[in-house]
Amino acid sequence: MEDININHIYAVLEQLIDDNECSFDHHGYCQEHGWMDKSTCPHALAKEILKGENLTCKWTLTDDDQNLWETECDGLFILESDSPKENKMEFCCYCGKKLVI
Repeated sequence: MEDININHIYAVLEQLIDDNECSFDHHGYCQEHGWMDKSTCPHALAKEILKGENLTCKWTLTDDDQNLWETECDGLFILESDSPKENKMEFCCYCGKKLVI
């Protein structure tokens, strides 16, 4: 297998996405691209990556007693102990973007 660099990845993403905007149903699923999950539609995420915009999801500790974290993409996550970083979490489990604290 040949070495893959970031330019190869961008070229593949450009070929995989379409110009159509996401269209969500009442469940929050993207009907335009057949994405039946409430996380970010891969087409929308790929477009953001290619534009270089909004590649992170900020997590904020909202309840120290329960170790409850609120995500920028409106998710809630409880950790048994420590922070996402200390638990080696790198990506948001809801939107797939790079996790930042």
